[in-house]
Amino acid sequence: MIRKGRFNKPAAEIAQRYSESVSFDWRLYRHDIAGSHEIVGKIVAHSAENQIPLNQVPLAELKNFSSLFDSETARIFDASSALSKRRAIGAPAPDNIASQIALWHSRLRSHK
Repeated sequence: MIRKGRFNKPAAEIAQRYSESVSFDWRLYRHDIAGSHEIVGKIVAHSAENQIPLNQVPLAELKNFSSLFDSETARIFDASSALSKRRAIGAPAPDNIASQIALWHSRLRSHK
């Protein structure tokens, strides 16, 4: 059970049952990640060998690597889309970059 912090009462039974799946997920995540990396590595190699940008590999070809690909998952190879979703502090989303550039321009101007 994943339960840490300052609690006075035990977690409700439904919460305990829900969080129990995490122990199973922890046992499998390395296999998920390894399998995903292997598929993506093969797609990158295919893209390079055929001189096709990753975001232009046809869906039919992506499905040769995994039947799980569909038009939505194929978008993971679009760099602009991928970067725009990385919005945590310090992440490379275009809005974050623009904010940092504006911030540092302002700071540099004020130090002249």
